[in-house]
Amino acid sequence: MLELAHDIGLLFEHWNLSLPLRHALLLYVAKVGNTSDIDRFIDSVAEPLSTHKEDTMTIAQQLHQGGFEQGMQEGKQEGMKASALNIARQLLQSEMEQELVQRVTQLSDEEMAQLLHSEQK
Repeated sequence: MLELAHDIGLLFEHWNLSLPLRHALLLYVAKVGNTSDIDRFIDSVAEPLSTHKEDTMTIAQQLHQGGFEQGMQEGKQEGMKASALNIARQLLQSEMEQELVQRVTQLSDEEMAQLLHSEQK
């Protein structure tokens, strides 16, 4: 998608799109186009713009913030899952019943099976 960014910027300039529409289009293209380098993509889109360059860069900041928040949420969920697995491991080692451990930690059947398999090694 990066190779099209400059052309997208030229189209934005030619069409004189409103800021909300520009924001929606950039967000759509960045997400659906699986843009690997958001910074370069936004810079390339903004480069040919004679107007609204600052607005386009603000959109880039919003895209980054959204990605940061999503990353934080995913990290938080991974940390909670790791804690649940650790607690389950300790409870199993203290000979608590498997069904009770699974209910308390809310591990899925698959996660519990993997944990039990790793404990047998």
